[in-house]
Amino acid sequence: MDRGVAKRLTRRGVFPGVRARALQGGAVLFLGLALLLAITAGALSAAQTTSLELRMSRNSHDAALAFHAADAVLAQAEAWLEAGGDATDPRVHPRGTRYGAVPAWRDQAVWTRYGQDSGTHFPGVVDIPRFLIEWVTTYDAGTPTTPGPLVDVFRVTAIGVGSSPATVVRLQGTYARTRGAGTSRLSWVELES
Repeated sequence: MDRGVAKRLTRRGVFPGVRARALQGGAVLFLGLALLLAITAGALSAAQTTSLELRMSRNSHDAALAFHAADAVLAQAEAWLEAGGDATDPRVHPRGTRYGAVPAWRDQAVWTRYGQDSGTHFPGVVDIPRFLIEWVTTYDAGTPTTPGPLVDVFRVTAIGVGSSPATVVRLQGTYARTRGAGTSRLSWVELES
């Protein structure tokens, strides 16, 4: 079709959509780009949220691994005490930390000398859990007039590491073992790093 004829037909209204499209000037393109930009921003936000939730889940799982490793080695030390381990054993740290000094379980030299590996490697962790047994005191469980059985009190500190070396859990339990009888757990706590 000739250009001149197309102009006249457009002016007369034979092809009314041609003139309307010419007047739009890219509005549909602009709206389409704005919609794509909004969808992209939403997708990036969802990906970032998913990534953050995945890291939080991984860290939570890692902390649980470290906690279970420390708890297992705490139970291993308790079994050792139950089997008759006492304050004279060379693997037990003797009492003697003066008041105000660094607690024995915080002293790396004490861990080097008295700390014990569990001997069991737990799947998924990077380091074998360790424990430290400290003798706290021995007291007479009788009355002032009648002597009773002697009770040894021990503090056990256990360290468990997760799948990352940065994830460390420290548990500490206090145990009383009546000589000639069993051992009982008096308390336990998760220590701050």
